[in-house]
Amino acid sequence: MDSAYAIGEEAFLTSDPAERTRLLEGLYTTLLPATDAQLAALERLHAGDTPAEYNGIKRFVRQWMTVRDLLSPTSVAGHPPSTLASRLAAAYAPVGAHLDALFIKALINGRGDQVRAAANAVSRSATPSARPRRFSRTSATWRSRRSAPQPTDLPACPTSGRPLTR
Repeated sequence: MDSAYAIGEEAFLTSDPAERTRLLEGLYTTLLPATDAQLAALERLHAGDTPAEYNGIKRFVRQWMTVRDLLSPTSVAGHPPSTLASRLAAAYAPVGAHLDALFIKALINGRGDQVRAAANAVSRSATPSARPRRFSRTSATWRSRRSAPQPTDLPACPTSGRPLTR
């Protein structure tokens, strides 16, 4: 969305008609279709959200459609580029703010998911199993609790596999 807005604004502000045509052509053939596809995916992703959250996504889509309409070939042909540039900037301001809010919310939700996953991992490792756990001399817990070297620390005999004595 940011790229489509930036290219549109650049096209509206350039004084070179060939450059404007080149920029708008890329906008119409690549950026706008890709943005529309991403927006449709975002709508599908949030379809199961609470009504308030989904209404926020619908509002975001409407805001983007206002920007999209200003970038359409029919709108560009009917207005002076400088007027379109100022109208585009005004229309994009709420889209940019909403997009920032969505990114921040996704970041917060992602961090919350990480915290929950870490908490679940800790609680799973702290949950006792059905039978008492026994520690062998080779377990990490046993090794961390001992102070003197154990036979398992010694190199093994290549033929028998038993620890070598010192």
